[in-house]
Amino acid sequence: MHGKALGITLGVVALIATLVVVKTRPEAIEAESVAAVPASVVFAKSLEGTTPDGVLQNVGGELVIDEGLIERFDYYLSTLGERTLPEIRKEVESALDKELQTKAAAEAKRLFGSYLDFKQSLKALTPDPATGSALDIVRVRRASILALRSRYFSPAEITALFGKEDLLENDAFARMDIAKNPSLSIAQKNAKLAELDAKLPVTVREGRAPDVKHHALIDAERTARARGATEAQILQIRTDIAGPEVAQNLAALDREEAAWKQRVDIYLAERKRLLDFAGKTDADKQADVVRLRDSSFSIEERSRVPVFE
Repeated sequence: MHGKALGITLGVVALIATLVVVKTRPEAIEAESVAAVPASVVFAKSLEGTTPDGVLQNVGGELVIDEGLIERFDYYLSTLGERTLPEIRKEVESALDKELQTKAAAEAKRLFGSYLDFKQSLKALTPDPATGSALDIVRVRRASILALRSRYFSPAEITALFGKEDLLENDAFARMDIAKNPSLSIAQKNAKLAELDAKLPVTVREGRAPDVKHHALIDAERTARARGATEAQILQIRTDIAGPEVAQNLAALDREEAAWKQRVDIYLAERKRLLDFAGKTDADKQADVVRLRDSSFSIEERSRVPVFE
């Protein structure tokens, strides 16, 4: 169970850092010195074979304001470096005019302008090492990002455009706080994590299901082995949690790993005997070890051996 808490801690830090730093990377809107690219059917080479996702207006011709609109903006902003920022802005506005009715297009273009200004302002955010740990720095940066948003978007727009992102970030921080809380028992932590899971949208829970099952399997197997479970009992646990096919595959991997460990142990014992032999020079001993390694393992396997020596 403690392994699960550690996994949550490391995983959440990575998740938060990705959400806060990558999704708001200020370089994403820096106007780079790029030669203008002649207009063509495909706006940028990196977009070849792709189309922007989502429907931006409803049946009544009104703009649909949600995370899909931000994804549409980022779709074009990802070409910065191939195209200049003015070219990108012109392309986005042209695409919006073609796709949307007049009022919806005007609103979308206004939001795009606000989004560009918001992204531009992120360049002023620099991490302060004095803030504390890496997680503290992420928290401070996120607070700064939230404050900046309110300067460019209304509360309703923030909820519509960034609500899902904020939900995931808040959930990640909450999981981190639970994992690091020393006053909670493992059972209490799991109960609180289950409460967080229940609050997530169904689509998010379904997406996380494989990870949850993986952690559950690790925890159950570790607990069972600590209690002296037999391989048959481990197989049953794996079958109950992950299904018979996965259980059989894991059993096969266990057998392969056991066979590998046995070969390594035999090699290490013989290697020690060769190195301890007093009748040869060090150079001759090393030559014997090389021959032993070459005869004991395939070319692919030899790269794994030094870890055990």
